[in-house]
Amino acid sequence: MISTSITTATCPSNGAFTVNATAGTGATYQITSGPVGFPTGAQSSSTFEALLPGTYTVKVACSDDPNVFTTTTVVVPTSYVQVAASSVAADVCVGAGAGGVINTTITAGSASPYSYAYWVGDPAENDQNLTYQVQNTTSLTDAHAVPAFGNYNVRVKDACGVFITREVTVTRDIPENLCVTSARPRRDGMTCAELLTSIKLELTFSSLFSALPYGKSIDVEFYENTGTCASPVQGALIKTETYDNTSPFYPTVIVPNFINLLIVTKTPCGDVCTYCYDYGTSYQAVSINFSIQPRGCPASPSDPIPYSINISGGVNYVLPVTFTIKNSLGIDIAGSPYVATTEADLWHEFPNLPPDTYTVDGTDACGAPLSATLNSGTGTPVPLALGSIGGYAGCTTIEGRTTMSVYISGEMANYGNAVATIVAGPNLVGVAGVNRAWGVWEWPNAIPGATYTIEVNNLCGQTEQVTVTLPLSVQTLDQHTTATAEQLCGGTGNIVIAATNNGYGTFSFDVKNSANVTVGTGTVPGITISNLPPDTYTVNSHMIGCGPYDYSSQVEILPAGQGPVITKKIGIICEDANGDLTSTGNALLAFTGAKPLKFEYRLTSGTDADYVTLTGDSDGTETISGLTPYTSYTIRVTDNCGNSTVTQVTIGKLDPVKVENTLQPCAGSSYALSVPDMVDATYTWTKDGVTVSNQRSISFNPYQASDDGTYVCTINILGGCVTRVTTVQLSSTHCNQPLPVTLVSFEAAIVENKAVLTWKTTNEKDFSHFEIERGSTATSFSPIGHVDGNAGGRYSFVDKETLSDNQYYRLKMVDNDGTYAYSRIRSLNFNRNSSGVYPNPASDFLMVNARLSKTMKSVELVSANGSTVYKTTNVPASGINVSKFAQGIYLIKIKSRDGSEHIQKVFIAR
Repeated sequence: MISTSITTATCPSNGAFTVNATAGTGATYQITSGPVGFPTGAQSSSTFEALLPGTYTVKVACSDDPNVFTTTTVVVPTSYVQVAASSVAADVCVGAGAGGVINTTITAGSASPYSYAYWVGDPAENDQNLTYQVQNTTSLTDAHAVPAFGNYNVRVKDACGVFITREVTVTRDIPENLCVTSARPRRDGMTCAELLTSIKLELTFSSLFSALPYGKSIDVEFYENTGTCASPVQGALIKTETYDNTSPFYPTVIVPNFINLLIVTKTPCGDVCTYCYDYGTSYQAVSINFSIQPRGCPASPSDPIPYSINISGGVNYVLPVTFTIKNSLGIDIAGSPYVATTEADLWHEFPNLPPDTYTVDGTDACGAPLSATLNSGTGTPVPLALGSIGGYAGCTTIEGRTTMSVYISGEMANYGNAVATIVAGPNLVGVAGVNRAWGVWEWPNAIPGATYTIEVNNLCGQTEQVTVTLPLSVQTLDQHTTATAEQLCGGTGNIVIAATNNGYGTFSFDVKNSANVTVGTGTVPGITISNLPPDTYTVNSHMIGCGPYDYSSQVEILPAGQGPVITKKIGIICEDANGDLTSTGNALLAFTGAKPLKFEYRLTSGTDADYVTLTGDSDGTETISGLTPYTSYTIRVTDNCGNSTVTQVTIGKLDPVKVENTLQPCAGSSYALSVPDMVDATYTWTKDGVTVSNQRSISFNPYQASDDGTYVCTINILGGCVTRVTTVQLSSTHCNQPLPVTLVSFEAAIVENKAVLTWKTTNEKDFSHFEIERGSTATSFSPIGHVDGNAGGRYSFVDKETLSDNQYYRLKMVDNDGTYAYSRIRSLNFNRNSSGVYPNPASDFLMVNARLSKTMKSVELVSANGSTVYKTTNVPASGINVSKFAQGIYLIKIKSRDGSEHIQKVFIAR
């Protein structure tokens, strides 16, 4: 009869059991099966200790005869739960200094008490080298103060000696230099009695309050300045205002009037900055906006141009506002004096005034004065002409473009109400400019360097045109949000966001996890969000005031134990200027993981012993040069936490690059035109021959009909190693219909003094035909042929006519609905190639025409069976020795440096 007494494992390997058997003196006890690592030897003791949880088989042998034995099964249970913990930085920048508190919380575990160690350095540091600042505590939380910003390691060890390590970033979460940058006095909304003692200040800060972390605030203290701004003397504290991320960007505060102030901003990080407000030089006067412009049509063309005086709001007034408007004779105009009792009254027009000089005088309800002098034109029309042109980022929504501001001088009836429309240009055709008054109109998303024709219509039956060229030097929009993940050991990470916006409007972004919960907000220049758990995060950028419009991107933080992630990879063979493959191969990769990253590679046919370390300190993008074409390589990337990822890349010819879009844009909706994101690549987009962007993607917010046209993207990889060009025709009249045919290649060659055109396509949905066009110049073309689409993707056409020394060719690609797009232009020089090679037939030497030889890149002689029998890049002065070749017909192929090719039949005689 056998029984057992079992001790549950409370640690990974401290289980035990005792066998109770009447086996007599000298019996032996032996475990014959169990979890990996069980003790295998026979023993006289019936107790087994330091066991892993699991099922064991025990043999009890007789002392007199070992062949006499019995067995029993024992199950050692466990109550052990491995320790797990989370660590977050808190109370960052509370008080002066650059430190904070790391709060660690046990989230799972069964073996208390726990010990906690904190250090800076290698997360894999040997445990015996660490000092546990907190030991043997049953508390499930621990708070540890750190003196400075940076990355810290937290190790939690349970009573069983099992530990886990987490990395925590302690960094500033209050924007630096958050300060009052201006304080503007405002009278509106106050009573006359209040203004005798108080004024309302509208404050502007250097950063949006939305950039403040949740639960954190800043204090703004207002002190009397008994000195001046040049020599300030801080007096008594007047009041303190507190602002957090829910506060308006332009908060207002009531302060004493007629005294100088020192406005001191204080943050929890100990930042202190001071702004000086001088009431004596501050703008407190009433400001009402008056203008005079030609408005209205004269009764007859011979009559003087009529003018209007317009009021368009204002600031710093207390209603009602009363004023008079007099002409140069001191006589009130019709409607004067005028009393504005509501805000709406301050938007008013005094029409049909003759040319003159007018004066405005008045006061607001508190007696504050206002005045203005308004000079009209002469009343005689003056032809319109370009006064000035410039550009600024403004409300442009496409990066790399500008808001074009054009001042058109001259005098025209109803000029203040005139409509200025672009009637010719690379984009914006049909778009009316925003009338900024005084002959100034603006158009967002204009292209620097482009020429536009503007038609001004005064709505009185008169139009005039002005042609302008926008300088290349104008300011263009630089607006993007770049998010990168900094992977930390232990399954957390930081998201670093760099934001740029030099345009108008209010720019901000938020970061949300996959559950759509906001984890951070910010604005220019960006923020770092620390210690986020594994997830996919979306960065949403918002533009208000310009638009509004949004755009977004994603970034991923990896879970603990997961190796680096390969985000991009490509293996390419470099090409020369003619697209011919060279002997240079490259592998380009991008990857994410806990940095620094170790990057190794080897031939796939090799072994792990063959790995070559390219770098042990990679930032996440690497290029391996000097690789063998058409060969496979294995890449291994290892992160700072000891996790690795293996991938393979084959070096080959890069396929044609196509746009990622599949549908046509819709006018009035957002649209992004993009090509694949490639490692170490630059992108140049042109529209109708004018450069419009150097980004991978062009964002239209929204797309306009004037954006229709032919877009060409030139992709340059690895500084010219490979170049790919893709063309797409956008047409908003075909909203959400499939994009037209994509032209992959288009080549031209001279064969037997005839032009041979070859091309390849993809995406021929709803495609009709090609029209082949020829010209003697690169600007004037006529149709010479027609080829139907066959969905096969490969085409050719032979032009037997030679009309001039230089001939130019292009394809017109026509869809079933009549829309079309043009290919790139190819040229051939027939004069240079006309005499080709001589003599023909040849028996000893074959000579290349001298003019052709000057631009030659290579010569190849091909036999009738298609094999190359001779190839060179430098023909000897004596010619090509053909005496060793068999008699017969051969093809000679001469490639020129400009990409053209001469192919001619030659006969070698014996």
